[in-house]
Amino acid sequence: MGARKGRKSLRSMFQMYRDQVAYYFQLC
Repeated sequence: MGARKGRKSLRSMFQMYRDQVAYYFQLC
């Protein structure tokens, strides 16, 4: 369960990072 939760957290972090990058690209 712990490992699964960690994996989900990593995926969420990656998605958030991707969203931030997309926002930065849109700003330019």
